[in-house]
Amino acid sequence: HPVGFNFRPIFENTDPLKSLTRVSALDHRDPIKKYVMERKIPTELHYKLFVAASFCEYVNTLIPGKFSDSALRKDEPRLVIPFINRDSKVHALQGRSLNPESKSKYITIVLDESVPKIYGLDTLSSGKTYVLEGPIDAMFLPNAVATAGGDLRSAQSVVSMEDMVVVYDNERRAPETVKKMHKAIKSGYRVCFWPENVLYKDVNDMIKYTNISGAQIARIIDENTHSGLRAEMELSRWKRVAA
Repeated sequence: HPVGFNFRPIFENTDPLKSLTRVSALDHRDPIKKYVMERKIPTELHYKLFVAASFCEYVNTLIPGKFSDSALRKDEPRLVIPFINRDSKVHALQGRSLNPESKSKYITIVLDESVPKIYGLDTLSSGKTYVLEGPIDAMFLPNAVATAGGDLRSAQSVVSMEDMVVVYDNERRAPETVKKMHKAIKSGYRVCFWPENVLYKDVNDMIKYTNISGAQIARIIDENTHSGLRAEMELSRWKRVAA
């Protein structure tokens, strides 16, 4: 396993995944395998990703009645991203639709409420930690976790504020993103402001559409991260660039 990945035997006692097929075992012609390859997700992580042929039906085997009959009638295959905790157990999972017309691109299911809904706990080590929103984005950066749509307080339960570098999507025109950044700054977090020459929405798109590496993206983040008054000034400048 490559340097930088804190490997542990992660699939001990992970019954929720028993009925699924790992992406690493899929034929290259399989649509989900193609999707994972197109997103340039590192091949050494394909064994940590799964496919559910009927996602809602699968979830109902874990949480009976979670999805209604009407949801089951619209069921579809999804890429399954397990959230593994420090005890090598699945505490949540995310299903990613490949259907561009799907109303719910991502569905996150919590299996253990006692564990923060954070992706990447199994590889988390001490020191600087990049905190992103999407698990796929977190796969490309060293020591990164993802809140999967949750708030930063969930991440603070596992990473100290001093170690956290908050990385939102590069969406200057999205009021919701600007609002989140403003709230994070006011709460004392260090926040990344993507420079003007970064044209893509998120880390995965930067990887997919350019020759940049995860290490280079980490360097860009480090050089453009601020807190406190400096961050407030940067946010006001960053917003204006969108105009």
